[in-house]
Amino acid sequence: MQPDPTSPNRIALLGAGLIGGSLALALKRHAPDLVIVGFDSPSVLDLAHD
Repeated sequence: MQPDPTSPNRIALLGAGLIGGSLALALKRHAPDLVIVGFDSPSVLDLAHD
């Protein structure tokens, strides 16, 4: 099966709080190979990374 050229392999989320974090987890469950990059304040990113 060839990859779908219209499907992204990387996505950026602005905000890694409750909504952004939940969206990232759902995306990762649906597409495990998807690379997710989050942007937020350093303290929020530290919590999201754990």
